[in-house]
Amino acid sequence: MKTTQTGFVRSMVIVYLWWAAQKVLSRARPRIIAITGSSGKTSMKAALEGVLRTKYSVASAEGNLNTEIGVPLAILGFGRAPSWVFGWIVIVARAALRSFTFTRHEEILILECAADKVGDIGYLAQKIKPDDAIITSIGEAHIGRFGSLEAIKREKLSLCRHVEPGGRCFLTTDILSSAVPSRRELEVEFFGMGRGAASSVRDAAVELNRKSAQAYLSGTLVLHGRSYRFRIRSAGVHYCSIVAGAALVGVHYGIKPKRALTALSRVKFPHGRLELVQGKDGRLVIDDAYNANPQSAYAALDALHELARGAQLESVAVLGDMLDLGTHSAPLHATVGAYAQKHSAHFIAIGEQAKAYGASVWFPTPQEALPYLLRTLPKDSIVLVKASRGKGKAPFLTPVVEALKQ
Repeated sequence: MKTTQTGFVRSMVIVYLWWAAQKVLSRARPRIIAITGSSGKTSMKAALEGVLRTKYSVASAEGNLNTEIGVPLAILGFGRAPSWVFGWIVIVARAALRSFTFTRHEEILILECAADKVGDIGYLAQKIKPDDAIITSIGEAHIGRFGSLEAIKREKLSLCRHVEPGGRCFLTTDILSSAVPSRRELEVEFFGMGRGAASSVRDAAVELNRKSAQAYLSGTLVLHGRSYRFRIRSAGVHYCSIVAGAALVGVHYGIKPKRALTALSRVKFPHGRLELVQGKDGRLVIDDAYNANPQSAYAALDALHELARGAQLESVAVLGDMLDLGTHSAPLHATVGAYAQKHSAHFIAIGEQAKAYGASVWFPTPQEALPYLLRTLPKDSIVLVKASRGKGKAPFLTPVVEALKQ
């Protein structure tokens, strides 16, 4: 009974927040760009905001306000969703006030759209009616809730069905053009590392400054047949897709590629996403603990391997559970585990599902792992810490990151 009542209250709050958000948009509607993808949404949002601010006034959803509750909160100008009852009472009262007094003066509003189940993307897109859409990647994130990679692809692509007439969909090249919903008034452009991209990157390389604990990604952007050199603050080659996508959208909005790349060179990407920090005893820590899925784990392990090789450091992978994989969990953990064995000199797994990685060293919790890590990790090493966030207030492996930091 209590669960039923909670569900009813939650549904009523959602309806109420969307009513308030629509009232705000009805007064002054900025151009809305919607972003979805299995990974890379928040980094793309940061990159795109940096590029578009060179010409427009821009706002974006803070943090991870990307669900049926989070998106209306973002439209209403709230920074986060409260985690306690009194906080929601305050939000409800303020939402009522903002529905009549709050006006969005920005020219562009960037919103993230996440999906936990089939239909979530379509629901959000119908509500916000995006003028343009970006799909950053397709991977196994939440495959336990969707059943197959093909179902995930269909869900992400449903965003394109709701783009306003005259709008444009910017898609990563790992989506086949034949799968894109056909609409006469919808334009589609591709970005990424695959064939057929209007915007792609070649000659990518990562360099590491150990003293400042900062990595830089450089390469050549090839956009509509012309080449431009770039250098951004990032430790991963997979951020080339972020560069290619943000620059392509920038051009669509009248921003020259060189200006876009200059803006990208100044962007600081979100905390906990492949973030380099100084560690104890000459170690470097790659804090990628905010979240994890197989696709992002492979990318992070590639970054670890390349940085360790370039700086001649021992590589250590500390991987935790990848959640929401359902019946695919054990085989996907095993596959990522085999990749980790090849791309790191030392491999430690933490978490119940992480047992399936097959690492020679395993602990059920971060607290149990810490004494071993602090005692045995080699000095002058580079340590990747990555896992799904989990249900706690802080990401599951945050205690490991904090213990290893200087």
